[in-house]
Amino acid sequence: SLSVFCFIAFGISVAVLGTEPVSGNVTMREYTELEGEYSDIEISTSVANIAIYPTDSNTTKIFTTERLAKSLSAEIKDYKLIIKLDHGMHIFDDFFGFIASLFDGGNKDCVKVYVPDDLYEKIVINSNAGSTEMINVAAKDIELELSAGNLTYAQPEGARATSLSVHLSAGNCTVYNAQTDKFDIEMSAGNI
Repeated sequence: SLSVFCFIAFGISVAVLGTEPVSGNVTMREYTELEGEYSDIEISTSVANIAIYPTDSNTTKIFTTERLAKSLSAEIKDYKLIIKLDHGMHIFDDFFGFIASLFDGGNKDCVKVYVPDDLYEKIVINSNAGSTEMINVAAKDIELELSAGNLTYAQPEGARATSLSVHLSAGNCTVYNAQTDKFDIEMSAGNI
């Protein structure tokens, strides 16, 4: 019944949207470089793979695939890094590119974010579809919400979060070295 429908819907979304690893071989270009201090990170995307990594630099660098550049916005406002990707109808601006992506292994659209290596107050990532990867970025409060896709989270060695919240409707969740005072992990379909 409903669980069969969810399984079929997940299968269709994986076939159409793909679950290409974020670290796959994709041609990237620099979208922007931001300077400024922030304690919170908020990333919201509709249909794309997203990755967030630490860097020794004091600036934030964002890289993306060519098709996503026009749908991406990034700013530092009120001590918060805000990245939004509303792929929405822009996906049809390059209709033939979208159709070709269905036959060459799925969704390879990707955003990679390199943030200064620091302890952040809060990180929130919300993705409707695609793989999400957060490797060695430390925060006190972490909220990761995905509708469909794969999630990989690796906490830096020696870091301890106050809370880690993972909500995944369908896909796979892999968490490494997660030390936290409070866990909240919910999945409807998939593997942990």
